[in-house]
Amino acid sequence: MVSKKRKVDAECRVFNEEWGVKYFFVETKDQKASCVICSKSVAVLKEYNIRRHYETKHLSTYSKFSGKLRSEKYESIKRGLETQRNLFTRKFAENESVTRTSYKIVHKMADRGKPFTDGNFIKACMMEAANDLCPEKADLFGNISLSTSSVVRRTEELGENIGLQIREKARNFLWYSLALDESTDLSSTSQLLVFIRGVNSDFQITEELASVCSMHGTTTGKDIFMEVQKTLQDYNLQWNQLRGVTVDGGKNMARGRKGLVGQIRTQLEDLQIPGALFIHCIIHKQALCGKDLDISCVLKPVVSAVNFIRGNALNHRQFQAFLEEIDSDFCDLPYYTAIIRDLKKHFFERFSDLDRTESDIILFQNPFDCNLDDVPVELQLELIDLQANDLLKEKHREGKLVEFYRCLPDPEFPKLKKFAAGMASVFGTTYVCEQTFSKMKYVKSTHRTRLTDDHLKAILLIGCSNSKPNIDDILKAKRQFHKSH
Repeated sequence: MVSKKRKVDAECRVFNEEWGVKYFFVETKDQKASCVICSKSVAVLKEYNIRRHYETKHLSTYSKFSGKLRSEKYESIKRGLETQRNLFTRKFAENESVTRTSYKIVHKMADRGKPFTDGNFIKACMMEAANDLCPEKADLFGNISLSTSSVVRRTEELGENIGLQIREKARNFLWYSLALDESTDLSSTSQLLVFIRGVNSDFQITEELASVCSMHGTTTGKDIFMEVQKTLQDYNLQWNQLRGVTVDGGKNMARGRKGLVGQIRTQLEDLQIPGALFIHCIIHKQALCGKDLDISCVLKPVVSAVNFIRGNALNHRQFQAFLEEIDSDFCDLPYYTAIIRDLKKHFFERFSDLDRTESDIILFQNPFDCNLDDVPVELQLELIDLQANDLLKEKHREGKLVEFYRCLPDPEFPKLKKFAAGMASVFGTTYVCEQTFSKMKYVKSTHRTRLTDDHLKAILLIGCSNSKPNIDDILKAKRQFHKSH
């Protein structure tokens, strides 16, 4: 017969206060018995174990103390031990504080794109201020580690922490969309930015820089598609959650089946996933429309005519009299040509892809004022119930569209809410990419062309993220806090 092992935890052993003076032991915070003489702890909270430790280690030295003298000796050693522990605790807390301060300063540096070597300059400024304003704290300021190697290491850790936060949020995405753009930095490296915009079931929107992909070889549509695939795998995002892709219209992005858009279309078709929107950046379209026509031939005669009419009061009065004489609908300076008509035509052509999603946009913008015949069949019953609800109609009139959809009851409007979440995830422009490229040119300047790809990614992630790094989590993962030497 096999005997069962005793479980010490189940015996509910407690520390007896008499063991203090008797055996020179105290109870620690983790409910263990610790010797005040040698600081050793016993394995089991049991008098036999405590007595055996005292008799084998300290009996010969401390048996001569008895009565009041023994109590005083015990209290004296105990106070000394507590003082030592408090000093250690204060030192640990001090080291933690200066390390936390170091991370906060490095976060500010990375957010502003400052060089790693600026940490030494910032510390020198701090020491000058401390020596003048609070000289008694100068040593504490001197312990803040801002050396170049410390700034580099902490920038990496802050970037990793933000990346982990984004991955955690991405786990709950109902839908997500991508905004992508590619540009070459000063070291001739092609940098692909992948922004992600996701919406969860609570209608919380997350818009973050998901990846900075440094491409040292070719930058074909297939190459970019492979980088996008890696990013989605890194964030554990599925293709069937993809709602939209917004690009700038470049050949490697949007042209034919070989461009990124064509590659993604093929992938979705192979997986039999319908419904993703592919959008050419609205701002980029507007700029292309402006370049389609040379309207200087329009502007020059307009400027000349306006100057002639407005330059002389008599000319202006005669022009107004002429308009009245011909019963014109205009009262002053009308001007219209065929070239302005052609420009309007280009706008219609460029924005035709948005026309194809017009009914979805109208439905998302105002579900109370849409034609039921124009909406998907699966949404019609929920829309009928919604349009008959006066309370929700009033909520919609408040003008906060995201708040309106967030407050829709899930049991009554699950399909409508899912549809709205998908529309809310779509990027209209690649403006966030253009902003980040501007920051990249500042960070990787002519004086910092040797900045590594990983460090560039960490800096951009910190500087462009809507999430703040959780310094407490970073500190918890550290066993020791190293101060500056």
